[in-house]
Amino acid sequence: MKEIYIIIKDKAHTLKRIEGLCSKYHTKTAINEQQRKRHFKSYCHDAVTVINDCFETSLLGAKRTINKINEYSKKDNVNIQAASLDIFNILINLKCLVESSVPIQDLPSCRRLIGLSPEDAVFKANEFVKNNDIRAGIHILSLESNVTDTQYIEAVTTFYSNYLHELKDEINFKRIAPNQIEQFLLDKFNIELEYCRLAQLKAGNNIAKDIKGLADIAKESIEKREQRLIALNKTLLSI
Repeated sequence: MKEIYIIIKDKAHTLKRIEGLCSKYHTKTAINEQQRKRHFKSYCHDAVTVINDCFETSLLGAKRTINKINEYSKKDNVNIQAASLDIFNILINLKCLVESSVPIQDLPSCRRLIGLSPEDAVFKANEFVKNNDIRAGIHILSLESNVTDTQYIEAVTTFYSNYLHELKDEINFKRIAPNQIEQFLLDKFNIELEYCRLAQLKAGNNIAKDIKGLADIAKESIEKREQRLIALNKTLLSI
């Protein structure tokens, strides 16, 4: 699993905390083995503190990371050099995640296509990509600059389908009901997929009664799920 991470503090603040931790312990030296062990335990403690402070720890990715670092700290015969390097790599990976993270509200969405005519929906989809309007999606979705027609809609659909699949895997792995943040993400991803479905209908110029029925079902699903989103609003999302 790729695992989903939510950053709950300001991006600049989180990066500063991680970079400061890497700098502090990567260059720290000890005069003897006893001091070396103390430094390592402090490193583990500070790393866990940063993750607890800056990331949503109810999600599987952050939980696994914290557990791994805590296991290193508990071992009496741990290889400190190897473990320290592993923790350093963990922090660097988290730093990369934070750097590429974007506000959830800025993630790509087909919401803006819904109110347009079928012809305008296709045109707008192309314009969004050309103008880099889906700034969160350009690198995440690996879109080409020469997308045509409904490729934007298809790419956004794939984007949220992948997120939803990963999230469901994480929830199934824990074998317990979704917690508050997981339910928030389930609703968010499903809502965006419903918008994709509506955009596909719009772009396809489908006006048959059965198509209208599908559109009505999608709209009802969106309305129900959006009521639950009001209670919780996380800012940054990264895989």
